[in-house]
Amino acid sequence: MGIRGLSSFVAANPHLLCQEKLHDTRVIVDGNNLYHFLYYEGNHSVRYGGDYDRFYQTATDFFTTLKKCGIVPYVIFDGGSETSDRKLRTTLERAKSRLKLAHAIVNGQQNKVLPILTQEVFMYALNELHVHHAQCDYEADEQIVALANKWRCPVFSQDSDFYIFDIEAGFASLQYIDFNPKAFDAADSSTEWYIEVGMYYTCNFTKHFGGISKRLLPIFGTITGNDYVDPEKFAGFYARIKIPKVKSKHLLIGKRHSRMAGLLVWLQKLDISCTDAIIECVLHYVKKEDRSHLRKLMITSINAYAHSDTSLVDHFEGRRNEFSKSRFATYHDTLLPVWFLLECRNCNVPTFVMDVIALHRVIHLCQVENLAVVSAHDVSKLIRQVLYGILLNDCQGTSQQHVEEYNRLKRTLKAQNVEPIYRLSAYGPVPSLLMLRQLPTEDKLNLLCETLEIDVPTMRRLTPPSQLAFAVLHYWVRHANPKVTLTHVVALLVSFFRGLVIERCTQTAERDVVAQVDAGSAYAIFVDVPAVEAKHARDALRKFCSQPKHNNATHFNVSIVHAFAQWQACLKHANCLNCVLSTPLPIANPASLFNGSFAYNLCHNLTTRANVPLYVAELFGRTSQLTVQFEYLYSVVSTWPNIAKSEVDSGWKPGKKRRSNDTAKVRKRARSRERRNGHSDREETLFGCEISNRFSDLGLAADKLSDDENMNNVGGNSDAERESEGEDVVRSSQ
Repeated sequence: MGIRGLSSFVAANPHLLCQEKLHDTRVIVDGNNLYHFLYYEGNHSVRYGGDYDRFYQTATDFFTTLKKCGIVPYVIFDGGSETSDRKLRTTLERAKSRLKLAHAIVNGQQNKVLPILTQEVFMYALNELHVHHAQCDYEADEQIVALANKWRCPVFSQDSDFYIFDIEAGFASLQYIDFNPKAFDAADSSTEWYIEVGMYYTCNFTKHFGGISKRLLPIFGTITGNDYVDPEKFAGFYARIKIPKVKSKHLLIGKRHSRMAGLLVWLQKLDISCTDAIIECVLHYVKKEDRSHLRKLMITSINAYAHSDTSLVDHFEGRRNEFSKSRFATYHDTLLPVWFLLECRNCNVPTFVMDVIALHRVIHLCQVENLAVVSAHDVSKLIRQVLYGILLNDCQGTSQQHVEEYNRLKRTLKAQNVEPIYRLSAYGPVPSLLMLRQLPTEDKLNLLCETLEIDVPTMRRLTPPSQLAFAVLHYWVRHANPKVTLTHVVALLVSFFRGLVIERCTQTAERDVVAQVDAGSAYAIFVDVPAVEAKHARDALRKFCSQPKHNNATHFNVSIVHAFAQWQACLKHANCLNCVLSTPLPIANPASLFNGSFAYNLCHNLTTRANVPLYVAELFGRTSQLTVQFEYLYSVVSTWPNIAKSEVDSGWKPGKKRRSNDTAKVRKRARSRERRNGHSDREETLFGCEISNRFSDLGLAADKLSDDENMNNVGGNSDAERESEGEDVVRSSQ
């Protein structure tokens, strides 16, 4: 939720906050709010699909700072959408607004659209750092406040609703926290650390308005407008009463906030203690035909700020009676299994799954993608249908067996019914949720692989962290619409090597001896390599890590971004299916697989290369073990069906002529250099596998173009710009 205008009012009056030195305490953190804050405050790009590795580092730095100060965070997340649909209108409006923002970003404007795998990366970081976290049944605000008051500790968030809740130990908006720890001398002369926090208390707020009762704040928040009640509903109320003008020596009250301040004074002068009486007093100024509906909305909104019990204390203290009062424990008169409820509470089941069970409805969030073609989420429809078959299997025979999906259709948000799949030809009947616990792990793996249309023996050749990512890559290539090209696939493979092998190996000690890679052995691909090889590859790839530059000569290529948006949708929903099946494959961490800026730069560069696989070998080192592994994977993926030979063949229409001319120029330049260097008769066998004519009939000289020349094709950067932008510096959120 959020009270409109309240955050800016506090920002204009910083003396409403108390400056405190925070250390050695618990804090309750609004998880959904925090990962939004960290991504945007870290200045991570949103235009190319998410710089997840850098965001992962930002999240790690945040929790490292808290630990240094002795602050123990408990991160609480929202659960599924309310079954009452009281926020459906707001949710759909935000989805439509996001669609417009995504379209503006494609057209070059600066906007914020959070990449869709950000929460998955954040969850992975929490697990790696062993940070306490939990997922509520539905919205988390009430549970956060109840837990904070139970433990008498502060709340971290940016949600302005927490200015209304009465939190005993205070509320710290994330923007008023200095995350640069400062040292102080402890009682035992040791050095301790703290962070400076601007802490908000409701008592400090109310005293500036004549000591207005805290009980009136929920009514104030409701009339001002939040996610439950549109402030326009009270237009008649504001038109018929006289809002007092507030003058204060201690408060800065501009024109924007005059109505808000006046409303507080008006409520105080009512001299009515009963909430119901105040509601009726407000409704007296509203049209009669609107009163009944508005009364219900007001009561719902006001009750949302009321103190409630919480089962999260039992969860964090290890007691397992936490689901006795859960509103999510049943669906369609069927008790959900306790193991599944526990997986939901532990954040191992995405809220997407909870919405399917409780509402038979999901809302797909638009990515930065090509709005002229089908939604990027369409490619993962088959994965979702199998997931729906598992979740709704026990509901067969009920009136609604389909799932209502809100998805992008061109530039609008449309609803359509999607039928579950209850049987796969090569697997058989899809198991129900109630039967999953009894299903052997091997059967779960077979179901997952059958859905992603890849055979299990192929998966066995890959290291566990890469298995799900590669399976999703295979599915994506087969179902992408428009089709993807081999340059898209190679760019993702290099991204996998970068995150799963190169970065990991360069962060470990030098290896004197590493076993030679044998493509026929188990775990032959994405295995560790000598640190010296990894460092060489990292240095060679660093030039692709900078932010792309666009100008009149080098335009933003939306086809590249859209192709990777499709892959992200596939990975998101494959991760959902994998989690529901209790992870027969390890969870894929997007931070180890994908950096949107890197993948875009590399893919754009590869489109200018006459011989893509040889160029990758140059980046990795011709004789390196990285190249041996890439050789095997390239020989596999180059035979996959449905890969377009070029963007022109894939079905992309914009810029067709320009891309075709660019390719012709590359070929002409390659032949010219080949003749000049006297290598026209030289033949090269690539990686011991059959290469199609569009690679083999081109000379190798084109792949030896200088990196400076080719990086100009990517973004038009000068050498100085590339040098300054190529540094992988992650700025901690301030």
